[in-house]
Amino acid sequence: MLSLTFFYNILAAFILYLSGSSYSGFFLWQSHFWIVVAYQILWSFLASLILFNLAVSSSKRIRPFFLEKQSLYDNI
Repeated sequence: MLSLTFFYNILAAFILYLSGSSYSGFFLWQSHFWIVVAYQILWSFLASLILFNLAVSSSKRIRPFFLEKQSLYDNI
């Protein structure tokens, strides 16, 4: 999710840079771009953490069944 947020910001800024009429500077060298990317990555990480924990607490179907300790010989 974090990498997709980063990729989206790079792609959107590049398209806006190419379509803009004033080329004041390349967007990768501007500090405002990196601050916006950092905030968006932080918010998406926090939102995914909250939503995942909410989904796990509300449903028993999302439990990590592969982490349960079972012996290989229990089913024999």
